[in-house]
Amino acid sequence: MITANEVASAVGGLNKRARQPIPDALKRNPPLYIFNIYEMKHTRGLGSLGTFRVPACEPGEAYSKPLIVPGEFFDEFDRGEGSLGWTYETGADVAKAILNVGHRDGADLSAWGVFLAADKKPTREELSAAREKLTAKMREVLAAGDALALQGDSGLAQIQAMHRKAAHYLKQHRDWINAEPVEMRECHGCGAFVKPTLPRCPQCKAPFDLVKCRELWPMEYPIMAQRSTTVAR
Repeated sequence: MITANEVASAVGGLNKRARQPIPDALKRNPPLYIFNIYEMKHTRGLGSLGTFRVPACEPGEAYSKPLIVPGEFFDEFDRGEGSLGWTYETGADVAKAILNVGHRDGADLSAWGVFLAADKKPTREELSAAREKLTAKMREVLAAGDALALQGDSGLAQIQAMHRKAAHYLKQHRDWINAEPVEMRECHGCGAFVKPTLPRCPQCKAPFDLVKCRELWPMEYPIMAQRSTTVAR
């Protein structure tokens, strides 16, 4: 069994390992600033680099408080033989990873009004470009809401708060914005969402209420004759 003295000696040896100094040439990049022009805040985890939180834009403000990204990121690693080294990431690369530009499924924060700036105060051009991208995204979300509404009750049941927020942001009126949510059931046959009062699925005709289906469509849901189980003697 390892003794307390041996543990202390091992820890002391780790603390005495030679650390390579960070070259001054790498400490030259100024910080960057990430702003947000929309009400939705974001959190992005980047492993050992840390977790970054982009504040929401407060009501009445043109943009949020900045998320300040340092110009450089250094992470220590064990080089072996008692020596420690550094890995290096520029603040620009980390900022791009936070924004996740080009990724789909809502992961690209630049589509939601988040943008990178070189100064503590964003320029008019940066704000204008951010508004243009956010408007394009909101039009996309609104179009998705319109498409769901065309599907009837099953589509209305899938309309979410984001669809309504997109209509509000674009100052567009839609009848489906104030539509009462309809509780739907999932068809066990095809997976479609349908009204719970229907006796069968209108798409695949799987029965929900077999007795009612036989009353309405007797030819499609016949009563099968039971086989006799009597054994002849």
